Amino acid sequence: FWRWTMIKNQLIEAVRNRLGAVSSREVGAYVQFVFEAISDALKDGDSVKITNFGVWSTRDKKPQCSYPQQIEFSHFTPTKLNVDD
Repeated sequence: FWRWTMIKNQLIEAVRNRLGAVSSREVGAYVQFVFEAISDALKDGDSVKITNFGVWSTRDKKPQCSYPQQIEFSHFTPTKLNVDD
C-alpha cells in the first residue's frame, strides 16, 4: 500500500488553487503562521486539536541511552604460561 506525502510547497499550492487570486507567497505566509501557532502551543505544553483532522500533543519521556551508563572492566592478574616444546 503506497501513500503519497504532501510537502509544504504542495500544501501551499493546494490552498492557493482553492482560494483563487491569492499569491503563493501570501498563502505560504498563512500556512507558516498556522505551523508556528501549532508549534508554539506544543512548546507551551498544550495540545492542539483540529476537528476532523488530527490531534497533536507532547509528553515527557524518561531519557534513554543506547550505551551503558558505566562500563566495568574486569581486572585480572597475568599468569605465566608454561609451554613445553
